[in-house]
Amino acid sequence: MDRQLQHPRRLPPFLALYFTAKAAMAHGTRPLRTHIDPSRDGGEVVSAVADRVRADSFRRIGLDSLLTAGSSL
Repeated sequence: MDRQLQHPRRLPPFLALYFTAKAAMAHGTRPLRTHIDPSRDGGEVVSAVADRVRADSFRRIGLDSLLTAGSSL
């Protein structure tokens, strides 16, 4: 992963702007740590599809009773 971030073409533009702004801050005002939340990275879609596939698999093998009301889409 570190190798991917070192290549300038793989760094998303918003991250490049964020890091540039942090580097331009005066000494003593920069945050000690920063965390970038990877929300909206497609994980919600992947999880929803995985839940649906899991629920379909349970139904096919007759384990419907293991599914709760909110376990599938």
